[in-house]
Amino acid sequence: MGHKTIRHTITRNGIYYVRFRLPGNTYFRKSLETDSHTQAHLIMSYASPVIHMVQSGAIQSDRFSTRISNFSKRLKQQADQWIVQQFLSDEHRHA
Repeated sequence: MGHKTIRHTITRNGIYYVRFRLPGNTYFRKSLETDSHTQAHLIMSYASPVIHMVQSGAIQSDRFSTRISNFSKRLKQQADQWIVQQFLSDEHRHA
């Protein structure tokens, strides 16, 4: 069973990237730093509403890139913390 595509994303070697056209016939491309469809979808739900502002120049592409990286890192940290918490809580239940 395949996943539906996520608008403004591509995958390369299993890693998701945000990709869209900028003025001057150039493209913005940035790794979402995940191979998870679910995480990529979550990141893009955060990023998609402002893509048109990057395209129009209202938000600088380097600032957008930084925000994507920061959000992706925080999401990974939260997921890691949740996994550790679940692992430890499961350990206490069976002890």
